[in-house]
Amino acid sequence: MDDEKEIEQSRVLRIVTENTKHGISFFNKDLVLVACNHRFAELLQFPSKFCQPGTLMRDLFYFNAQRGEYGPGDIDEQVSQRLKLAKEFSPHKFERVRPDGMIIEIIGTPVEEGFVSTYTDITELRKAQRDLVEAEKMASLGSLVGGVAHEINTPLGICVTAVSYFQTQIAEIGALFRSGELNEEHLTSFLSTAEQSAKLLETNMNRAAMLVKSFKQVAVDQTSEEKRTINLQKYLEEILVSLNPKLKKTKIEVILDIPDELSMETYPGSLAQIATNLIMNSLIHGFEGKSNLNGTIQISAQHQDEGIRIEYKDTGKGMGPDVLDKIFEPFFTTNRDSGGTGLGLHIVYNIITQKLAGTIECESIVGQGTKFVFSIPCQDFGSQS
Repeated sequence: MDDEKEIEQSRVLRIVTENTKHGISFFNKDLVLVACNHRFAELLQFPSKFCQPGTLMRDLFYFNAQRGEYGPGDIDEQVSQRLKLAKEFSPHKFERVRPDGMIIEIIGTPVEEGFVSTYTDITELRKAQRDLVEAEKMASLGSLVGGVAHEINTPLGICVTAVSYFQTQIAEIGALFRSGELNEEHLTSFLSTAEQSAKLLETNMNRAAMLVKSFKQVAVDQTSEEKRTINLQKYLEEILVSLNPKLKKTKIEVILDIPDELSMETYPGSLAQIATNLIMNSLIHGFEGKSNLNGTIQISAQHQDEGIRIEYKDTGKGMGPDVLDKIFEPFFTTNRDSGGTGLGLHIVYNIITQKLAGTIECESIVGQGTKFVFSIPCQDFGSQS
């Protein structure tokens, strides 16, 4: 009876493992394959002879290395490194991008007799996440366009009013001239009006030009992948100009504490995305419910080894450990009901750690604000020639 029960349990287990979308393998402590399902062979594209009980993990590694799964390099060394890690029998989770572009998530779990691994095709998931991240970037840029357009309307409106008033004065002085009633007092008054109008036009046209220049640079950088050398203080000032439509609705002051001569060769668009996302995160989350209170955002920077150390901190409401542990996870947000996507800080983390090859840490205490510290390796920092 016990034998029948064991046979039935084995049959049910086989049905389950053969009908899951995940690949499954079980290797014993000698790194010999004990069992696997058909999805394991399908995902990793192993010939059937490699998916039989008794197959050595070493043989699987050699097969993968020889067909280029591990990239260029010495095959024996590639196999040796992987066997060394496997013999540690420690929990592991990583993603492998196959030559055909498929992304497989591999999770290994040690058990008493060896370890069980699962293999999942997450290609579509990662593509969807990338698409959402790009959509978030474009939405951010769209919001920037709308804000700057609204901001430009103010100086342009003043210019239109000044020109309209000046045209009226020209018409009046012309009428006085044609009637022969023009005197010194009229002319003096007209010249004074002309001078004031010219100053008003110059000031507001310069303001509009500065807004356009700042927006253009930030917008171009956010859609460009080119590296260039920037003066950090001046570039952040341009970003703040583009964010002014958002900032002026609050009582939050942004303070830049950066040496005037500090320059760096980097991807400016990435830096703009980081600064924009951090500031918007502070405004939306850090100062949520405190829009009528004074607050401060401070950004400081200094040389560090072969790069730049940047510190960003706000005096907002801070976060508890439960939130702090998850802030860089994709789609995690405490503001879902108000349309938050949970991608802002995830984008920041990915840009800093992947594109800029840097590191980022966050410290926060409820009621005491939040601080982000990130280090970015870069070249040519110092005085900009």
